[in-house]
Amino acid sequence: MAQDPYVELTILPWGDRVECKPASGTNPEWKAKHKNVMELPYYGRPVPPNKPELMVRVMDAEMTRASRLIGENTVNLTKHIQYAGEGTQELVVELTDAKDKFAGRVFLDFEMVLKGLVEVRCLEAYNLKNVQRFIEQDPYVKATFLPADEDGFKQTKHTKAASGVNPVWTKKHKNVLKFRYDGQENGRLLIEVLDKEYTQKDRLLGTGALPLMKRVVNYRATPDDKSKVSIDLVDADFVPA
Repeated sequence: MAQDPYVELTILPWGDRVECKPASGTNPEWKAKHKNVMELPYYGRPVPPNKPELMVRVMDAEMTRASRLIGENTVNLTKHIQYAGEGTQELVVELTDAKDKFAGRVFLDFEMVLKGLVEVRCLEAYNLKNVQRFIEQDPYVKATFLPADEDGFKQTKHTKAASGVNPVWTKKHKNVLKFRYDGQENGRLLIEVLDKEYTQKDRLLGTGALPLMKRVVNYRATPDDKSKVSIDLVDADFVPA
């Protein structure tokens, strides 16, 4: 009777696990009908000495008893995560059985896709360009998520205005901006600091960008970590602002 192999994946060190449906034989091919697209969460760069790993196990599905191990191996994902956002990578995993003997190879397509809620807390700015001559300027942060979605819609959020060339944005300025990230490649935030005007169009003080994928894959996943980042701004003429 032909065996019925399926793939079981576990993301380490966290232990989340998924599996596909069984195919058949010693040269199985898993297709869409086998639910061969499997998603696992990535919680950020683990605290050393832990490292991100993918445990790959190929099991033989049994009807009347527990599934039997065909072969397994563990893949260090560190270098693969560094190419996150650059498309699909092929993993060739050599399997060994329970006696540590060669048990075949399994071919996987691996891709890091960032999904979920991105929360940005605007804190402060230093030495902003001063565009006011007689009164204090009122700078606020405007953040736009790029790229736009399939319908061309761009998520844009902004804080309330603070004051001066060294503004500090706090809770009263609605300084927490939230965005939905649905796996777009090259996801980033366009950050603009503008001076609030009441009789004319708000004036741009400076602009910069925050790449999101690199922030996520390099983020150290500890409960008390604050992933704080500074952004250098340039004005409309690309002069540091």
